Amino acid sequence: MEIRLENIKYRDLFDNLNVQIKSNEIMGVIGKNGSGKTSILNLIYGLDQNFDGEIKIGKNAINKDSKRKGILKVRNNITYLKQNYDDTLFSANVFDAIKYGSSKSDVNKLKYLIKLFNLSDDILDKNLLNLSNSELKKILIIKVFIQEKSIILLDDITNGLDSKDKEALIKLLKQERRNNKSIVVTSIDSEFLLQVVDRILILDGNKAKIIDDKYRVFTDMALLNRLNVAVPQILNFKLIAQSKNIKLAHKDNVNDLIKDIYRNVRR
Repeated sequence: MEIRLENIKYRDLFDNLNVQIKSNEIMGVIGKNGSGKTSILNLIYGLDQNFDGEIKIGKNAINKDSKRKGILKVRNNITYLKQNYDDTLFSANVFDAIKYGSSKSDVNKLKYLIKLFNLSDDILDKNLLNLSNSELKKILIIKVFIQEKSIILLDDITNGLDSKDKEALIKLLKQERRNNKSIVVTSIDSEFLLQVVDRILILDGNKAKIIDDKYRVFTDMALLNRLNVAVPQILNFKLIAQSKNIKLAHKDNVNDLIKDIYRNVRR
């Protein structure tokens, strides 16, 4: 389901912001702290209507004059994992928390997600208050993806996840994209973004710009330094190789890079 932010003016963050997020796409959002990454997700979800312009979600739209009924209609298509978790669920057991807000529960998909994130089956009977931070984060991610909404919003999603959890999340996001979802991800984790996003929305000062070529973004040292975002290690390696006249293609992960190096060695 397509998302359109049209002529959005919001506080001192955005002035005439225009963004189109397509179906079957993962859009990454990067910028310094306070640049408006979370604000964009809040606006799409209708948490803040103090803006000029219009946000179109499929055939529906919201603006500063939208009534609650219209906001709820838009939210029917969206699932949103915020940085600050909803503590109203913290007295529930895991299974009830996952079901909360879902119109249906796909048991097979739930089993798949539990296994994907390397959790035990008995975690479903535990109270959320008794989970570790890592377990809680993974359960909240599962709750997002079990809902089968057309739009997925994820704010600072990799915080608290180890490398194996990130691999599972990347696999899941790519699966959901193939299911024609529109996904928006904010993060400063450049390694993660490089592997998963199709395009990048850069928030730089009060300017916003969409770049189709993610490799151009993550090899722009001046831009990354300005945004306090690190160069992904795999691209940094490529830059070093390039300085030594070793030509390597852009790759998103180490395994593909190793294959490319091996091919170069054999020539």
